[in-house]
Amino acid sequence: MFENIKEVFRMFFKSRLAVAAVLMTVLFGVLLWRVFYLQIIKGEEYQDNYTLKIVKELEQYARQYLRPQRRTARIQ
Repeated sequence: MFENIKEVFRMFFKSRLAVAAVLMTVLFGVLLWRVFYLQIIKGEEYQDNYTLKIVKELEQYARQYLRPQRRTARIQ
């Protein structure tokens, strides 16, 4: 009985396609876990950082381009 099971495993791992399928399944699982981690677990933190960055950039843009600079006219 154990010899039959052993032979099935041996034939399974001799097949390159089966090994490639197992490897691709594992890699796909890792990819799904990473997407879940970034979107669900860390998503709010990344969203807050992104929003803060946009606000800082808008404030910098407003300071640089939208507010008139005070220039005093020189009389010569």
